[in-house]
Amino acid sequence: MDLTTALPLLDGWQYSPLDLDTAFTVDPGDEYNIYTTVAKGWVVSIVISLNNPLGDLVIISHDAYQRPHRADILPYYLQEYRLTSPNPAGVWISTYDTVNNIYIANYAPSPWLPFRKQGKLSVKNGTSLPLTVRGYAHLLVEITDEDKFRKSIKELMS
Repeated sequence: MDLTTALPLLDGWQYSPLDLDTAFTVDPGDEYNIYTTVAKGWVVSIVISLNNPLGDLVIISHDAYQRPHRADILPYYLQEYRLTSPNPAGVWISTYDTVNNIYIANYAPSPWLPFRKQGKLSVKNGTSLPLTVRGYAHLLVEITDEDKFRKSIKELMS
């Protein structure tokens, strides 16, 4: 049994969805913080819609040794590397529309991406033009009570 199948049987956690359907603009050179985690947990999935393929979805997480890791997801490179459908890497571009300037990037890691201390999800504009985020959604699993979570794992495994 892995975590994804055991999770419904455990205590001390919750789903943490976020759905931003109101567009917002990130000025050139700026980074906009979408979400900062305050609990340990996992990234289950993220989808972002941008008006520029060089907009950058930035994910900061930490490994088991508390070392920070940064992942940059840019629609341009997903298209360039032909990551255009769900795949084992868990990242792909579902829309790359140069006529209407719609670029939708998806991230669904398998296994889920853990964050062991404060994680950060943001969008960075490294271009010289304003970047419009047309939509953003994520689903996280956050541990709300670490003691209850650990206890329920021990009970499940015994």
